[in-house]
Amino acid sequence: MSIFEIQVVSDGRWKAKDVFEDYDAAYVSAERFERLHRPEQLRIRRIDFVRPDFTREKTMYDGGLQVRSERAAGRKHQEQEAFRQRVADRRIRRTMLENAPSNKKALFSSTNPVYLTLVSLSIGLTGLSALYLVEKAFMYF
Repeated sequence: MSIFEIQVVSDGRWKAKDVFEDYDAAYVSAERFERLHRPEQLRIRRIDFVRPDFTREKTMYDGGLQVRSERAAGRKHQEQEAFRQRVADRRIRRTMLENAPSNKKALFSSTNPVYLTLVSLSIGLTGLSALYLVEKAFMYF
């Protein structure tokens, strides 16, 4: 069997405020208590009675002003980290774009095989054209 106990810190110690058999009822009551009294710390503990001499406890809900401020600080920290990550990503992208032209291989560099093939082909065709023209100019029919 399980019960749900609403506990509040008072004088530096956890003190029970209310007990329920249903978690939903305990949660609704804890929210109402939190809105009205604004405690520094509040929690809902599930207490399981395993055997007559043995119980097991587990915190099901944490609330209160302290927990809310910690969560808000955590969210703010996550937002700041996300912003820093976006800035770093932009810097990396910008650096990659700036360095991209230097990384490209020039299509018509003097050592590129395509360039060498085209130059050789144009020289060969020019030579063949010259031979044809010379032959036509000096041939008598």
